[in-house]
Amino acid sequence: MVDLPRGAVFIDLLVPPGTSQRVEDLQTRLDLVGGGEWRVIADDGSMERSSLPLQPVRGTDERLWVCRSHPFTPTDNLQTAASVALELSGMCNARLAAVGVAGMYAWGFVLVDDFHSLYGLLLLDWLYNPRVSSTGEVVQNPEPSEVEVEMQAKTAMFSQLWTTQGSQLLLSQLPEGVLQQVEGYQALSLLGPNGQFDPRLWQGLAMQLVLPMLQLNAGGGLPPGAPMAPGAPTAPAAPMAPAVAAAPAAEPSILMPGAATEPSQAAVPQPPSDGLTPLARAQVEARERLEARERLAADGSALAAAPVLETAVIDGGPLHWRDGEQGSVLWMPAERFDAGLLRSLQGGDFDQLQRAERPPSEQQERWLSGGGVFVTELPTFSRLFVDGVPLHRAAFEAASADEDGLAVLSCHLPRVCRVRAVVVAADGPSARRILVSSKHELTATQVVHLAGP
Repeated sequence: MVDLPRGAVFIDLLVPPGTSQRVEDLQTRLDLVGGGEWRVIADDGSMERSSLPLQPVRGTDERLWVCRSHPFTPTDNLQTAASVALELSGMCNARLAAVGVAGMYAWGFVLVDDFHSLYGLLLLDWLYNPRVSSTGEVVQNPEPSEVEVEMQAKTAMFSQLWTTQGSQLLLSQLPEGVLQQVEGYQALSLLGPNGQFDPRLWQGLAMQLVLPMLQLNAGGGLPPGAPMAPGAPTAPAAPMAPAVAAAPAAEPSILMPGAATEPSQAAVPQPPSDGLTPLARAQVEARERLEARERLAADGSALAAAPVLETAVIDGGPLHWRDGEQGSVLWMPAERFDAGLLRSLQGGDFDQLQRAERPPSEQQERWLSGGGVFVTELPTFSRLFVDGVPLHRAAFEAASADEDGLAVLSCHLPRVCRVRAVVVAADGPSARRILVSSKHELTATQVVHLAGP
């Protein structure tokens, strides 16, 4: 039976079927970016019988564990583990990646491609905690027979709670800033200053969000929804997990690991420096905004009803919509690349953009009717896949063709579409540009022209 050493820092991933066949490729890539500290473990059929079951959220997905060679210590941090999780998620198109410590049913950093998966993960904390009843009440020293009865009740309730409508309802009630968009994923970070990890934060968050949903469901107020994710079983095929362990005895301090990952390190949300977790900070900011609005309303100020003007400064640079003989094309700078945003725009949703960068309605229609063509720049080859395998520089150079002195290759941009990659080489590795176009008819020269300097 596959298992993790107690206290090991690890990343739990739900990945598409067939990914486990590429464990050796993933391990090779991980050795390069992780300094040889991490080991990839594929499920041998026993992970759901471990102390960390993920059914029924797992469904038909495969599961991987990525374990660090040295255990967690009170002076440790999980920031590097979060960076590795982001890198791995892009490499294997993961649906969910959670960073934690073996022996604790708690997570410090979670990446999901859809909030529905995060809601399911929160529900699992309730489902497998024997000290919390089906109605959300804390049970002291439950008898084994009582645990079994409660488990059956929870299992029956799970499918009523884990619906698309329930996920949307919970998402709408989260304070702004709790979730952050990171390279096409939604990131939840419960890491404190310097990346410190306290498992009580996850348990507290799970109960804070799940208990109101239990009460709403008991009162018949939870909206009836679609069934769970396709292929997800209706009952967990795993034993009861242990209760959440206590937090570390000492406050973690700064410890910079010797091998940092690249290039995703800078993209991971950094822990705040004010001593608050992202969740606590978002709640404080939400209360401050509410108090400010109430003060304005009490003063009778006209500012209370005035629209909020958006700043002209856009982090990462604005998007550009360019019309020409090739049709209407969106240029997305490398700093703004977001697979989720691209999907939303191609679906006709422009609300995530600031007003300054939204195209006129006529141009929106031209762009959408033309297929939502985009050109963007990627930071690394590993963001691209060929035959289900992430690319690296040598593989790209071996498979690419020459066009107008530029290397081109048809490949797949995960969670978006098939693209045509164009690599512009220059002096020095930092000057190389990896451009991709969703319109294969665009020549390499046109793609470079649309990307600009």
